[in-house]
Amino acid sequence: MGADAATTLTTAGDLTIGDLKVPKGVHTLFLQAAPSGDWKLIVSNETKQFGTDHDKTKDLGRIAMKVTKLPKAVEKFTLTLKAAGEKAGTLSLDWGGSHAEVAIQGR
Repeated sequence: MGADAATTLTTAGDLTIGDLKVPKGVHTLFLQAAPSGDWKLIVSNETKQFGTDHDKTKDLGRIAMKVTKLPKAVEKFTLTLKAAGEKAGTLSLDWGGSHAEVAIQGR
């Protein structure tokens, strides 16, 4: 999700992303995107690394994402957080012809 600096998630409170409990603090996000459409959001406890340096032993967990086709392909990787209530929302990723999303809930 980052070709240079890895994508950082900083949260002041505990979250649930999909079915993964994520404690407050700083984490790094990675994406495992398969051509079959099986995408997983990876939450890592390791921080401040290069975007392509991923140590699987530091993973907090992996979350399956719901993947659908976009009506029109996007050229730029796009990450969006959308609120769905006071303590809920959706994290979505658009890349090429695919849209992937996962629910986020504050705890």
